[in-house]
Amino acid sequence: MRKTLAAWALGILAVLPGSVLAGDFSKIFAEHENSVVTIRVKSGAGIAQGSGFFIAENMIATNLHVIKGAKAVQYARHYRDGFLDVDMLVALDKKKDLAILYAKEGGVPLELASPESLVPGAEIGVIGSPRGFEKSVTSGNFNNLRMFSGIEVVQFSAPVSPGNSGGPVFDEAGRVIGVVTFGMKSHVAQNMNFAISANYLLNMLEKAKNLTPDQYLSLQSAWGPSVAEATEAVTAWIDEKGVFHATNMPPTAEEPENPPKEQDIRKAPVSFMWKQ
Repeated sequence: MRKTLAAWALGILAVLPGSVLAGDFSKIFAEHENSVVTIRVKSGAGIAQGSGFFIAENMIATNLHVIKGAKAVQYARHYRDGFLDVDMLVALDKKKDLAILYAKEGGVPLELASPESLVPGAEIGVIGSPRGFEKSVTSGNFNNLRMFSGIEVVQFSAPVSPGNSGGPVFDEAGRVIGVVTFGMKSHVAQNMNFAISANYLLNMLEKAKNLTPDQYLSLQSAWGPSVAEATEAVTAWIDEKGVFHATNMPPTAEEPENPPKEQDIRKAPVSFMWKQ
């Protein structure tokens, strides 16, 4: 009887689709790693690194806080090929903490997808440059969708570190469902990490496609004459109304006045995943 059960179990495993078995993202990595880039930022605070990825032939997505206040921004597909300068910003979304950079040398765009169809427990993967180690891949699970300050974020358990911020979170089909942004910083919180929903990036991309190059922003015009608000100032805080903020930028008039529903996370410190 035991032999029969063992054989039956092996037979079931043999016919299960690969996506059911725990997180082998090697195929996704092989297909998409050239579309993920390392971003290097120079500011008054020094040099730091984050991650990004192509969403159109000449457009790279990342977090706004990765490049905020930068005097110079560069990207590299591979360190061996060197870094290329970013002179123009296609679009910025201060509230969603997203930015689209103009890349003179194009790349293969990744497919964006809404995370709303994911079921908690689904396998996800991350590619980025944690601590400057380019093309690092980790895998884990989709935990749930959360709302912070009216912003939809993806909670996931794949390990990420400083330098991953701005990089893609992939579903099992190799589609990007979120942009790595921050994680819980606590000795009692293990791999509680969050990504801005790809839904916002989809909307930004549709608008960006209608812009002409003369409508893009230079770094100087994006930040104004002062670079005092450098990326070194990235923090998270609770304002006087109890609203959780996960960027280094002051709240805008459009942000909701009511506290977010995730009361348990508001008082916990947050670690942004961009600084090498």
